[in-house]
Amino acid sequence: MSNYKIILTRPLTLKELAFGRLLKPFEDKGMVEELSRDRDKQLEFFISMIRDHSIEHKHFEHILTETYPGMTVTECYQHLDRRDEYIPPIYVVKVDENGRYYHFRKAQKHRELEALVKTLHDRNILSVREHFFSKSTVKETVKIDTKSGIKNLFELSIHKKLPDRIDKKIENDDMEGLLNELVTIFPNGPIVGLPNDLLIELADIVVALSYEVGDRTMFLDYLYSTKSYLNSRITEYNRATEGLRDAISRQSYNQKSGIINHFVTRKERVCAEYSDECIRQVLEDLELAEAYEQYMYGYYHTKTKLYHWLINLIRKTIKELSSEEEYALQFSK
Repeated sequence: MSNYKIILTRPLTLKELAFGRLLKPFEDKGMVEELSRDRDKQLEFFISMIRDHSIEHKHFEHILTETYPGMTVTECYQHLDRRDEYIPPIYVVKVDENGRYYHFRKAQKHRELEALVKTLHDRNILSVREHFFSKSTVKETVKIDTKSGIKNLFELSIHKKLPDRIDKKIENDDMEGLLNELVTIFPNGPIVGLPNDLLIELADIVVALSYEVGDRTMFLDYLYSTKSYLNSRITEYNRATEGLRDAISRQSYNQKSGIINHFVTRKERVCAEYSDECIRQVLEDLELAEAYEQYMYGYYHTKTKLYHWLINLIRKTIKELSSEEEYALQFSK
């Protein structure tokens, strides 16, 4: 028995009808549900979705078809309430033993849902014919060879075709190919699992360093300026984290003292009959909780961890950099 569920947010449009074929195996197993428009059920679904994986992603990109910087939890909820173009037609979720949803993922593209069908088919949970799948459904796992890769950033000089390969991957929006390129260069780096925008940011730094490595002075200047930039971002992260800790402490005090009713439990929300005040306060609290977890455990924590790793790699490179004469000699060979 599978603990997966398919949640339909709205009827499929004409251009989305290709999903219909993929939904049939799930429908045959009773694994498809429609998202209710009742205020209570919709809010509880949204609470579960935000508390689930939003800390790993920026601007709710894992649950929306498109997003924008600075999007708030309230704005995200309004998109769900309207079922507008920001909301995908399908969410794939898992269900725990208490019937609660977790592990939310949007199914925006045909191949995303097809990959799930194949996984469940291979586990004998769904039954479909082999020709049901396209040839591109099966993906290769990223292979990591910890013996390969570079020891410091100067060694980018031996990968002369790397910048062109990286630029091509970014231009073609080939994030899997880009990940493979970066893992090959940095097999021990904190790269696997990075959000796409951080992969691209790392790739841009690698390309810039690859172009500068031929001139020792330019290369050093770029290393120092990059280190300075990364340190300033880490300082901003630490300042924001402290501010969020203070905000969480104030919220906890207000809640315990009864100054503000926060409707923390489902029972409290039911008693409030999911009033406008209840929904507003729940969304406001989710905003703070989501931001706090983003910085403490999620996207911004991951970003800062990457920056620390890069700073250490830059320091190692500067320390091991050869003299001007030896440097020039290496490029004259």
